[in-house]
Amino acid sequence: MVEAVGDHALGLIFHHFVGGEYPFIQGALKAEELHRLLSSMPRGHLLSPEEWVARSIEGRLDPRDRCLTFDDALASQIDIALPVLDDLGLKAFFFVYSSVFRGKLEMFELIRYFRNTRFGSVDAFYDAFYEALSQRADWPEIERTRDSTAAFEHLSAYAFYSEADRRFRYVRDRILPASDYDATCLTMMNRLNYDLAEAARAIWMSDDDLRRLAREGHRVGLHSDTHPTNLGTWRADLQLEEYSINLHHLTDVLGARPDTVAYPSGSYDDATLAIMRDFGIVVGFMSGHQGDPRNLLEQPRLDWTQIEKD
Repeated sequence: MVEAVGDHALGLIFHHFVGGEYPFIQGALKAEELHRLLSSMPRGHLLSPEEWVARSIEGRLDPRDRCLTFDDALASQIDIALPVLDDLGLKAFFFVYSSVFRGKLEMFELIRYFRNTRFGSVDAFYDAFYEALSQRADWPEIERTRDSTAAFEHLSAYAFYSEADRRFRYVRDRILPASDYDATCLTMMNRLNYDLAEAARAIWMSDDDLRRLAREGHRVGLHSDTHPTNLGTWRADLQLEEYSINLHHLTDVLGARPDTVAYPSGSYDDATLAIMRDFGIVVGFMSGHQGDPRNLLEQPRLDWTQIEKD
């Protein structure tokens, strides 16, 4: 059973689900595992999005309160998680980034899918990734930094990440420019004749899925356009562009402006918060339990795996 964490109400973060046509992804849940997890939670404190937003605005959230949030517009959420929610009579937030609905091959998720479907283990992917990087002239410096204390401590608040996970993410997020990271992974994909378009069709929702979610009482919110992992470090005008495209797409599809947001990878700054206020966003979720539900745009969320272990 999931226990209370800290002194605050929390959102629970879910991403991937496995079963049927959806292969295992690191951290993925089966339908029966999700059903068991949600059934173990006290119903009086598992709030719908409507209840969560209303209680947030009114300052009535209880420290034991939880809400369900699903990130990244993943098709497995529709086919595997949604029937579980229906069976239990639960509603959730769905935070989606929009570039994939315009046919863009978004590398962030494609690379995740690639590493979890074409390698025997995630560590095998890391080994292949570092082998590809070793062809660069600056590899000795990258290797030194990867093995530093800073890399070891990166994302240490997230207990579900292994040491290898943290070092890889430090290289990805702090050392390599995003274009270099993507290019390295594309080189690996090409060597294995990986079909990006076929993978994309298996990964993401459609606009019809978004309309269905809204029609059935779930709440669809902002998650940027392209899901940069460090969006909060960008210039304010570039952040505004990311979120404006996201806002316009969802407004066009749903026929109403979204009023909630989850910051991709929990990355945001004061400029992000100003943008959200200008957009009329009423609730924003971060990643981590350092937030405070009384600060409506910086509410805490934790991955379900982290909450279960804490």
